[in-house]
Amino acid sequence: MVTSPAFHAQSPFGECPVPVAMPLHRPTVRTDPRLIVVDDLTEEWVIGFRIHYQQQPYRITGFYPQ
Repeated sequence: MVTSPAFHAQSPFGECPVPVAMPLHRPTVRTDPRLIVVDDLTEEWVIGFRIHYQQQPYRITGFYPQ
């Protein structure tokens, strides 16, 4: 599952040129509970901060302003 594209992302080469979506994964036993979010169906998801855009790795760093 992914969110809508509303996040800033950085790489060692600079900021991603477009807003990116945040990937969400199912939690495991070792998941830090601070990273778990719950959707409107009470399903648990883990926030993912690493993404790829045009084969370049990025790390999500914040929200784009509305």
